[in-house]
Amino acid sequence: MSKRAIGSLEALRANPDWAKLPLFERKGWKRLPFGAFAESVNERVELANAADEIYVWLDDLDSGSLHIRRSGKGSDVIGTKLRFRKGEIIFRRRRAYQRKLAVAEFDGICSAHAMVVRARPELVP
Repeated sequence: MSKRAIGSLEALRANPDWAKLPLFERKGWKRLPFGAFAESVNERVELANAADEIYVWLDDLDSGSLHIRRSGKGSDVIGTKLRFRKGEIIFRRRRAYQRKLAVAEFDGICSAHAMVVRARPELVP
């Protein structure tokens, strides 16, 4: 196992102004349970009706990227799958520590081992 050299530890200092960035402006924020601002979508699809649709394999999701760069066709797989729509989030539930998720830029289908999440528009613009 090789490790990437990062230089001396003294050179690694936190930016003292990070908390002043607009991203961290928390005035007016409220703590909410996950289900209050997002919902899990569970629209099942039989592949007999979706052979020509875009199919996103769970391995098509890359760690550190929110984009889907690879895909296949529904005719390449068997079994029941999940439908996702443009703007929804596809999250790989298995091996969640790999942090594989993507924001769908198109409509399609994915593995039933994924979780498809839709933001609640009344809370998340």
